[in-house]
Order: sequence, then C-alpha cells, then structure tokens
Amino acid sequence: MIALLMRLSIRFLAVCSWILIFFIATSYQQLNFFTQDKKTLNILGWPQIIDREFLVEFENKHNVTVHITYCENNEEMLAKLTVGGSHGYDIIMPSNFFINHYVEHTLIQKLDHSKIPWLKKIDPQILNLPFDLNNRYTVPCFWSVYGIGINHKVYKKPLLDKSWKLIFDNLNENYLVGMLEELPQTYSLMGLYLYNKLNNFSLEEKRTILEKLIEQKKMVLAYTDMRVEYLLASGECPLVFSASSDMAKMVKLYPYIDFFVPKEGSFALLDSFAITFECQQKDLVYSFLSYLYDEGVLNQYAEKFEFTSPLKINQLLTTISTIFYFERIYSEKEYEDLWIEVKAA
Repeated sequence: MIALLMRLSIRFLAVCSWILIFFIATSYQQLNFFTQDKKTLNILGWPQIIDREFLVEFENKHNVTVHITYCENNEEMLAKLTVGGSHGYDIIMPSNFFINHYVEHTLIQKLDHSKIPWLKKIDPQILNLPFDLNNRYTVPCFWSVYGIGINHKVYKKPLLDKSWKLIFDNLNENYLVGMLEELPQTYSLMGLYLYNKLNNFSLEEKRTILEKLIEQKKMVLAYTDMRVEYLLASGECPLVFSASSDMAKMVKLYPYIDFFVPKEGSFALLDSFAITFECQQKDLVYSFLSYLYDEGVLNQYAEKFEFTSPLKINQLLTTISTIFYFERIYSEKEYEDLWIEVKAA
C-alpha cells in the first residue's frame, strides 16, 4: 500500500513538473511575442526641454518605448545624423539657424499639416518665420532671447539707457561683466550693436568687431555657459550677458535681479521638432506630437524646466521692438579660430 502511494506521488509530481514547465515556456513565448511587438520611438533632442517623466501614459497607450538621446549643441546633433550609415532617429529638435541645412541635405521631411491641426494653437509670434515659412518642416517648441541680466544690489546707478553698451563698451566703468562662452552669438550681437545689421560685414567691419571683442575682454570676469547666472546672483558681476531661458529662475528667486533686452534689439533662438527623412513610422510620430502638445502635458514640461509654453503668448517677445533670429556667419572652424584670437589677446 505504501509503495503504491509513493508511485502515485511520484507520478503526480512528474505531471505537475511538466505542467509547470509548459506554463513557463508558454509564458516566455507570450512575453517574447509582446516584447518583439512593442514599438520604439527614438528622439534626438535637448536636456531641460523634454524627458521621460511625463511619457509613461503615451508609452502605455501606444505600446511603445520612447528613447531619448541628448545633445549638447547643434553640431553634435548634425553629426549623429550624418556620420556613418542609418542613424535610427525618428524626431530631432534643431535650432532655427540649422533648419536650412537639414532641408537642403534632405535630413528632415515635410510635415503633413492634416495630422497636426493643433498647430494653430501655437503662439503666432513663433510661427511662419523666415527660416521655415508656413512651418513646412518644423513645429516650434522652445524659445529664448539674448539680453542682459542685472543685479540691482550691485549696479546701483539709474538704468537710463538699456543698451548693449553696458557690457560691450564699458571700459570707463568700474565693474566686470559675465559673458556666455558663445562666440557666434556674441560676435553677431557686437556687429548689431556697432553697425545695426545682421551680416554682410565688410572686411574692415569684421576687423573692428574682432578688435572690440578683444578690447571688451579686459572687462570680462569670466566666459562661461554654466555659471553666468550665479556670477550675477553672487554679486561678483552686476551685469551679465545671458539668455532669457537661463535667467528665468534667477528672476523668480531673487527680487533684486532683472533681465532686459537692449534697445538695439537682440537675437532669438527657437528649437523645434522635426521628423527625420529616415523615419518610417510617421503615424506614431504624429501621435507622439499630439500627445506632447496637449496643453496639460506641455505645461508640465514648461513648469518643470521653467520655459514659456509655445501654446501661450510669450509676453517677453511682445515687448521687444526689434527681434532677429540668429544666423551663423562663419563656419565652426572659423569661429574657433576667432575665439582663440580673442582669448589669447
């Protein structure tokens, strides 16, 4: 009797083992099936504009995984799309002064406006601009303008003349300024300040712009991309050259700090979304953009990273009398050589 029970127990355990093995194998196949079936969306963009925090709902709804690769500058973004073979990116975020290059080299494709009816909700001030008329290729997202940050605790003189002279031509003043380490923008703004034009500088004018930048260097405490706003907040510099997006947090935190755009005007930068020419899943891309440009979702990004939502009227932009969109005058190598000449002087 005992022997019979043992044989039955062994058979029972064997059957259970086979059932368990079958269940595990079936589950693995199902899991593998769903994993293979899951789509991916690859984005190449900027940090502090978009991240994964608010994308879970979209991923779950569309059974997709969103991969975000970050770049430090437009040159790096361009390199990722042109060096080697297939790049695998579906969406990129080019700045306005690189869009023509992407179009001319067939790196991005025209938008299907029937798939983006919400485009009309975007601030009209950043639509239909010269570098992308009728927004044939791009959807505007992040906007910023260059100007001057001021610490009123340190700079106690009446601010009678809001001019670029305060940081570009201040050798007779007893203060140092903080500058962004961005020669292309600085060079163009010096040209705008001196000659009231954007480009087409003569050889003599180019020499003068360079000489003025070298002269201004005597009054620069530091050229930096990371610390310029902190030079202002600490009081080390009463005035700094900065962008509105970087100064937004400082203005909120410190009541004695302000930001203004000089009377001569300034350059704006606009980062937008574009669909790569290589993208093979356009419907998914349009679904993603529709989700991202939902007012609730986009406002979460705007609040987190402290930029103005493109769905809202940008009040700073409405107050600037003269605004230009930045254009590169020289090649990257030429800018590097000019920057070396300024810093070595």
